[in-house]
Amino acid sequence: MDEPFAGIDARTQADLLGLLGELRDGGTSVIVVHHDMGQVRAAFDWTLLLNVRALGCGPTAEVLTPDAVRAAYGADPAWTG
Repeated sequence: MDEPFAGIDARTQADLLGLLGELRDGGTSVIVVHHDMGQVRAAFDWTLLLNVRALGCGPTAEVLTPDAVRAAYGADPAWTG
């Protein structure tokens, strides 16, 4: 899915995240392109960090670190304050 949360309200977003979780738990692979790093950290268990090339791939907590985001995008991630 490419940016499935763009233009939807918070309730619909929560419903969609619930559906994606059900699909995952049922054994379906779910691939989502998303730019909200905080939400990625909260909702997805596996991440491929891209900026022109692959910069990291694996469990989200290991891949999506402040240093990795800084290296990829040249700015501190929003979740660090």
